[in-house]
Amino acid sequence: MSAAAQDAAGTPQAAQPTSSKLMGIWRLGEQLAGGRQWQLWAAQPADAAGSPRWDYALRMVPRDGASASDREAAVERLRRTAEAAAQVRHPQLLSVIDASLEGAEPFIVMPRLAGRSLADVLAAGTSQPLPVVLWFVRQAAQAGAALHEAGLVHGNLMPENVLVSPQGQATVLGLGSARRLRHVPAEPQPAAEPTLGTQREVPHAAAPRPESTAAEAEAAASAEDVLALGRLRWQLLYLVDQERAPQGSFEAAAELVADLIHPEPTSRPTCEQLIGRLAELETLALGQLICPADNGPLARAA
Repeated sequence: MSAAAQDAAGTPQAAQPTSSKLMGIWRLGEQLAGGRQWQLWAAQPADAAGSPRWDYALRMVPRDGASASDREAAVERLRRTAEAAAQVRHPQLLSVIDASLEGAEPFIVMPRLAGRSLADVLAAGTSQPLPVVLWFVRQAAQAGAALHEAGLVHGNLMPENVLVSPQGQATVLGLGSARRLRHVPAEPQPAAEPTLGTQREVPHAAAPRPESTAAEAEAAASAEDVLALGRLRWQLLYLVDQERAPQGSFEAAAELVADLIHPEPTSRPTCEQLIGRLAELETLALGQLICPADNGPLARAA
């Protein structure tokens, strides 16, 4: 599990207090994850002493243990996470409810979410209905669209950074990689055409030219997230049983991947456009599952 997924994962009531340490207005419980560069603790409000609930997760950079450069990088990730979460509030984005970044032990506090990352879903290899796969990606695209609207790019929309609750609610994590738009990647990647084979090969696409104009650079930066969503979509399609998918819907879903990983970033759909296309595919797939075409007309209720 990635550090971002560890930040949010876990059952809130499961943590038992093993520390009496206070961080600002927060009491720490058990340590959930981490090492020299960062630590993740179950937390509750300091005035909730004796409560069995540990509904929050506090991520901190410890005072000692990491080199100066590693510590600086860890604090910068906390800062980016806090700033991005403050600028964009969305149901599909991780929220930060408190932050203290200037002290000896900088920290941020987040809701503690139950679920597993899409990386874990992929690793399990359990078959998923096509509409569910489309829903997962659409939720991630909604988070990306909210970031882009605020002038931010996520920059790391990988399976490890999408947490799915037991009810299917997706939350995009990993805001420590978020940055302002108008950035052009320096190193190009080889282009690849999607083909459905037996191997789960993640397609890549070429990066924009360094001499791009400011407008093109902004579009290219947001297109990085679209490319990442295309890769995510590509991987999740391998969980779908093609023979059980509604007629034509799997092929349409596979064709959309080609648009998402187009070698020219400005030729890819925006996150907003992607949301609409995914919603159409969901409707098509769900409609055929609920009302199969070969069952004849439905009887009208009196």
